[in-house]
Amino acid sequence: MKRIFVSLMVLLSMFLLLPGVLAFDLPPVRTAIESVVTSLVDIFEPIFSVLLGDGNYTGTLLFEKFLLFVLLFALVYVILGEVPLFEEYSSIRWTLALIVPLLGIRYMQDAWLSIIFTQYEVLSVVLATFIPFIIYFYFLYTAAGDHGIIRKLGWLVFIGIYVGLWSTATTNSSWYFWTFVAALICLLGDNIILKRLEAIQRYKTNRYALEGDLADIRRQIKRITEDIANGITPRKSGEERIKELEKHHSFLSKRF
Repeated sequence: MKRIFVSLMVLLSMFLLLPGVLAFDLPPVRTAIESVVTSLVDIFEPIFSVLLGDGNYTGTLLFEKFLLFVLLFALVYVILGEVPLFEEYSSIRWTLALIVPLLGIRYMQDAWLSIIFTQYEVLSVVLATFIPFIIYFYFLYTAAGDHGIIRKLGWLVFIGIYVGLWSTATTNSSWYFWTFVAALICLLGDNIILKRLEAIQRYKTNRYALEGDLADIRRQIKRITEDIANGITPRKSGEERIKELEKHHSFLSKRF
C-alpha cells in the first residue's frame, strides 16, 4: 500500500506541475534533436573520414562505408571466434577484426562500393516484394485449413490482383510478374503444398508417426502394383498414383 500511495503522489505531482513546466519557453524538440545530431556529426565525421575515407576530411560515401565496416567487423569477429587459436587470445581477435575491415574499406574504390550497394538494394527489393506473398501464403493455409475451394479462390483473387498490377505498372513490373507466377504455381500445386505442410507440422515431434506413414505408403504402392498386374486397376491411373506416392515418400524421407 505504501508503494502504491507514493506512486500515486508522484503521478499527481507530475500532473499538477506539467502546465507550469510547459509554460517555460523551451526550444522545439526538432531543433534540439537536430542540434545534438549536428554536434555528433561534427565530432565523428573527421575521425571516420580519415579512417574510412581517402586520407583527408572529404571522404565520399562515408556513412555507407561505416555501415559496411560494422558488417565486416561483425563477420570477421564471429569467424575468428570459430578458430581455436584465437579463443584464448581475445585481444588478437579484436585487433584483427578491426584491421581487416579498415584495410579493405579504406582502399576500396567507389565503383566496387556501388556494386556492393546495388546488390543490397536488389536484396531489399526482393524481400519487400515477396514478404506480402509469404504472409498471404501462411494466412491462407492457416485460415482455410482443409477447405480446398476457399484456398483456390484465395489464390485466384491474389493472382487477379497481381495480374492487374503487372498490366498497369509502368516501372518494375517484372516483380509483379514473378509474384503472379509464384501464386500460379501455388494454385496448381495446392493439394501437394497442403499435404507437405501437414506433414511438416505432424512429424516435428512424432517420429513414430513418420515411420508408420512411410510404411503405409510402401504398402499402398505394393497393393496398387498388384492390382495393376491383376487387371483390377487401370495401368495409367495406377502408375500415376504410384508416382505420386513415391514422390511423397521421397519427400518425407529426405525432409525428416
